[in-house]
Amino acid sequence: LGELPGEVPAESPPRSAAGLREPGDAVEIVRLGGADVATPSVAIVPAGRGATPVLVWCDLPSGPIDDAAATVWKAAAATTGVAVILPGSRDRRAWSRDDVATVVRAVESLHARRPIDAARIGVAGRGAGGGFAWILAERLSATCGGVAALDAPLPAGIAIPDAGPGTAR
Repeated sequence: LGELPGEVPAESPPRSAAGLREPGDAVEIVRLGGADVATPSVAIVPAGRGATPVLVWCDLPSGPIDDAAATVWKAAAATTGVAVILPGSRDRRAWSRDDVATVVRAVESLHARRPIDAARIGVAGRGAGGGFAWILAERLSATCGGVAALDAPLPAGIAIPDAGPGTAR
C-alpha cells in the first residue's frame, strides 16, 4: 500500500467536477397515470431536457402517495439529476401484482413527459417495498439496470442468477 495523504484540502472539489448539480436546481413534482389509475405514482423530476436516469423507490405499502412524501426526495433529485418515482399501493397493508402494472404505466407516463435514460433505470425499496422491488425488476428486466432491497427477503420463486465481473443477466 502507498502512503496516505497527510493533509486534507480545506475545500472539496466543485460539485460540477463530480457531475452533481447544485441543490437549488429546480425540480417538478408530478402525478403519473391517467384518470383511470386508482393509485397514481408521484414523480420528482429534475430540471433539464436531456434523458434522465430513473429510480423507482418502493417504500412500505401505505396507499396513495402524498406530496409531502415527494418533498423529501426533492434535494436528492435536484442534486443528482435522477428522477424518482414513488408508487402508491392499492392496499395500505400490502403490495400486489396489480401495483406492478401501475408502476410500469408510471414509467411510460414519465417517458411521455420527458426522455428517460432507459439504460439507467433502477428499482429499490425497503421492507415489503424491497420485496416488491424485486418483482418490479423482473417485470422491467429489459430496462432495469439494478435492484436494491433493504431489510427485505427475496419473494418466493425469485432466483438470483450467477454473474461475474463485467457481466449481467
